Amino acid sequence: MVVLLFSQTICAINYVKGAISNDTLNYFESKKVLQEIEKYENDNNISINKIAVYYDANPTYVYDNVKSAGDMNPRAFGYIWSYRAALNTRIKRTLNDGASAKSMEDYCKSKDWQSFNDEQIKFVNDTLHICIY
Repeated sequence: MVVLLFSQTICAINYVKGAISNDTLNYFESKKVLQEIEKYENDNNISINKIAVYYDANPTYVYDNVKSAGDMNPRAFGYIWSYRAALNTRIKRTLNDGASAKSMEDYCKSKDWQSFNDEQIKFVNDTLHICIY
């Protein structure tokens, strides 16, 4: 009984550590996206108020080295259905759904990124187009 309790405690601790790591990585990714949005807005004198989200060829649903199982500790930015809401919450703005572009969808699907980088962000007028790696 003691061994079972001990192993369950260790497992729970690993999931909690994973949740903290996951949250930190989500924070840094959203901060980078916000910096790119603000740079684009300042350089072009236009406000970004829409977002279109795409998958790359092989999306990553969990950050490396983060303990995950089922719905426990997925990347907030790993799914099209959650990306906009997660980003809006993090950057304290409201980006509405924007129209997707076939050329951007094709571009994203032709890539297989292993981490977040500037190549995944494109702006067209008032819309942020972003690829999920």
